[in-house]
Amino acid sequence: MIAFSNLRRPIALALVVVVTGLLSVGAGCSSDPNVEGAKLDLRNKDYDRALVNLDKAIEVNPANHEAYLLKGQVYQEMATEEADVVRHSELIASMQEAYDMSLQNLPAEDQATRDEVAQRKALAWYSEYQRGLAAYNRNAFDDAATFFTNATQIEPDSAATYVNLAFAYISGERMIEAIGPLEMAIKHGDRNPDTYNYLSDLYLQEGRNEDAVTLLNEARGAFPGNAEVTARLFNAYVQTGQVAEALTLAEEEVASDPEDKLHRYNFGSLLLEAERYEEAIAQLEKAVEIDPAYVSALFNLGAAYQNKGVSLNEAFNKLDEQFRAEGEQLSDADRKALEARMEATANERDALFAASIPHLIKARELSAAAGEEVTGICAALGQAYARTNQMAKAEEAYKCAEGN
Repeated sequence: MIAFSNLRRPIALALVVVVTGLLSVGAGCSSDPNVEGAKLDLRNKDYDRALVNLDKAIEVNPANHEAYLLKGQVYQEMATEEADVVRHSELIASMQEAYDMSLQNLPAEDQATRDEVAQRKALAWYSEYQRGLAAYNRNAFDDAATFFTNATQIEPDSAATYVNLAFAYISGERMIEAIGPLEMAIKHGDRNPDTYNYLSDLYLQEGRNEDAVTLLNEARGAFPGNAEVTARLFNAYVQTGQVAEALTLAEEEVASDPEDKLHRYNFGSLLLEAERYEEAIAQLEKAVEIDPAYVSALFNLGAAYQNKGVSLNEAFNKLDEQFRAEGEQLSDADRKALEARMEATANERDALFAASIPHLIKARELSAAAGEEVTGICAALGQAYARTNQMAKAEEAYKCAEGN
């Protein structure tokens, strides 16, 4: 499971819900006696009777927008008093449907009623949002997700509500379900880099690698200079095997801030993976110069020297095979030239293994002092000692690598 940080609290908005001019129950006079009766029932909190009267009014006139408006208000008040989360949500859905039907049948010129519906829905949205916050803060993440879902259905354009819904899913370990809300948050204007970062992590977890890369490139454009976004994009490239893209990004980061040790380390480590050893050594040496206690850079620098030494050992073996196969047929001059190449290659190989040792020793010392695992460093160190014919030290390092 991905370890997400900063998830203990959803975003708390500073909200002011302004409600003016709402009609009180019984205000005005309807030509429909069922609607008038329902207003009295609502005032008396006889919700069931009010709904019966309103259903009769709608049966007589299916386009009765006032009956639908009052029906939405009945459901809204019922939901306010309902403690059961499932039943509460059913009432909110019925409220939403009734208000929508009122708007659908409302005369175009009746702006006052249109505003009233909007204000009542704003109150309902705010109530669901607050219920979601309260549930989240008591670690009732499933309930929080339900309330935030209700809020998004009432107000589908609220980016912050989608973010909070996603947080509720993530905190409740319902990772996949968080993807949709995070996508909706971005669609509706969320411009917090964390939203992009969380969503990209979930994409990668679900194997949606190209979606993660596309999203993070979009985020990098939206948040230039954001180190976390860039780091995630770099990791996404590496994780998905897009080494060329990762190299380009790492080189750009080094150019933008040459004194950043992480940029140097990332670039050098990728160059090491690409078997561009000379370039890798230059970058990793700079990282160590910036931070002499940078263990990962020290280890990779030692590895770069060793890997270049291994490549030279392979070159030496090929020269040795050539000498064995052709030596007797070669002229004196050619044989001496081949022997000289073999000697130079062997000397350079041994020098590279020797050059790796100080960096690996320091990495081992720093890791051990910090109580960290050193077996991998010891294994590399043992190989370097063996290659430089320091057998007693090699034996000790190999024992360390085995955990002894």
